[in-house]
Amino acid sequence: MTRILRFAAAGLAATFAMTALACGYCIEDRVAAVYDQKVVDAAARGHRTVAFFSIEGELRDDAASKRAVGAALKAAGAADGSSRVALVNAACSMAYDPSRTSLHAVVAAANRPLASRGLALAPLRVIDAGGKLREP
Repeated sequence: MTRILRFAAAGLAATFAMTALACGYCIEDRVAAVYDQKVVDAAARGHRTVAFFSIEGELRDDAASKRAVGAALKAAGAADGSSRVALVNAACSMAYDPSRTSLHAVVAAANRPLASRGLALAPLRVIDAGGKLREP
C-alpha cells in the first residue's frame, strides 16, 4: 500500500511540475518585474490606476523592442514617467487616468502599434485609484 501511495504521489508531483513549466512566467513574477513603488505612490496621489500587462508574441530582448513597447504605452495614455518594461519577463506597466480612459481602451490603443511587430498586451493586474491590487 505504501508503495502505491509513493508512486501516486510521485506521479502527481510530476504532473504539477510539468504544468508549472508549461505556464511560463507566473503573473506575480511578471508584475514584480515592472512594479515600481514610486509609480504606485504617484498614481495614488493623482487618482490614477496602474496597470500591469503581459507582452504576448515573439518578443526580442533588444532596445528597439523596448522602445516600441514604451511608445505604445505612451500612445495609450501612460502618465509621464510611469511606463516600465521588462522584456526578459515579457511584462510592462503604466499608470493612466481612469476618468479619461478605460483599461479596455488602453489595451486597444497600445495594441494597434504593436500589431505590426506581432505583439499584443494582455492585462494581468491593476492597482486601482484607491490603491487596491486586483484582477482586471
